[in-house]
Amino acid sequence: MTNKKVKKSKGTSANLANSSLKYIAVTFIGIVLMLGLLGCLSSNVDEMRNPQVVDDESLDISAARLANNNINESYTFTLENDDWVNGSVVIYNSTGGNVFTAGTDYIVNYTAETITFKNTSTTVNYNNNITLVDYQYYSDNYVEDSSSRTLLSVLMIMVIIGIAMYALVPFIKSKVIKRFI
Repeated sequence: MTNKKVKKSKGTSANLANSSLKYIAVTFIGIVLMLGLLGCLSSNVDEMRNPQVVDDESLDISAARLANNNINESYTFTLENDDWVNGSVVIYNSTGGNVFTAGTDYIVNYTAETITFKNTSTTVNYNNNITLVDYQYYSDNYVEDSSSRTLLSVLMIMVIIGIAMYALVPFIKSKVIKRFI
């Protein structure tokens, strides 16, 4: 009997190219899917960590008008969202000029989440009943505990590292990267 050594073929260039394309395709698809999930996750994390901002919410004050354009100071208004951030409500006229002064022309009750207008010369002389309101509020998903909000930031960093690892590990394992070095 003769002992013949059988040489193992390291693979043809076609096999290596197919394997390279397979890793590239799998990695590309995985990264696209993960980036899509990252967008959804980051949006939800932002809502959990930060107050939400509302610009130019329309508020019609005509219901508080009395005779001679006076204001009924006991009439209360609410906004579309609740859980307002203290000190965040700003009311101005519909043309964009700041004509109303907090504490003088209107009162914001952050506990009851109501707004009442005062019968001042500014509110009486304002002929347009549409006002615009800018404010911030805490969404229903807002996390009140500051350490939990910090952990949410760490979670986002871990997801980004995970995406990077997912992208690099297949190349490193397949030795495809050695072809480019």
